[in-house]
Amino acid sequence: MGKLPIPMEKIRKDVFLIHGVGKKLGSDYYDKFVAGIRSFIPIDEDVNFHPVDYSPLLDEKEEKIFSWMKGMGYQGLRKFGCDFLADVLAYSPPENPAKAGDFYFDVNEMLSKKFEAVEKSYPQSKKIIISHSLGTQIAFSFAWKKEIDVLFTCGSPIIYFAVRFSGFGKFPEATLKRMINFYNENDPVATIIGRNPALKKCQDIKVKSWNPRYLLPLQAHSFYFVSADVQKKIAEVLSENVDGKK
Repeated sequence: MGKLPIPMEKIRKDVFLIHGVGKKLGSDYYDKFVAGIRSFIPIDEDVNFHPVDYSPLLDEKEEKIFSWMKGMGYQGLRKFGCDFLADVLAYSPPENPAKAGDFYFDVNEMLSKKFEAVEKSYPQSKKIIISHSLGTQIAFSFAWKKEIDVLFTCGSPIIYFAVRFSGFGKFPEATLKRMINFYNENDPVATIIGRNPALKKCQDIKVKSWNPRYLLPLQAHSFYFVSADVQKKIAEVLSENVDGKK
């Protein structure tokens, strides 16, 4: 009787989840999304998820700013601005060097500590980021600082942020190996990142739903985390060696 083949050791993948704008996400925010991805992953794959919740860095500040608007008109719109638009405005480099207490500094410090803790324990694992909305720009900026094997972006406004840069920015060639962007044409926040010549290395994938609910702009923007197509594509990549090889 011949010898049984020795099974190949699975490559560990560490996946960091970075959300978009939002208030008090809750400990179960990523649960259904991760469960959906896992449903498409072979049971013997070594995939580990690391959720990030940066919302506490902004909640108290945004409540304080809204309190300064008491008695002014359009309180509903002002509350929306404080809860959501302020998140986006917060992710702008301050005029002076960023320091503790500045959101730009604090969110990068939070990501760095989580990433480095995993990197210390599993230096050889593949490092992947899945991000949504504002989280895609935070993740893309972070990819300049750390080596990332795959960056997934969902409903990404990265092209809007390109207005900040000379030549509309550039791709972090030395540190980011692969970038995949999911977009929905009904989502006004989403962009086709590869249309920016400076970011043409990004692979854009259109996703859609026949559910009328997700034809509405705000609903379309939250669609990615419940999309089986998005979950399946992510699972497919996580089941590869991440460089595109089975």
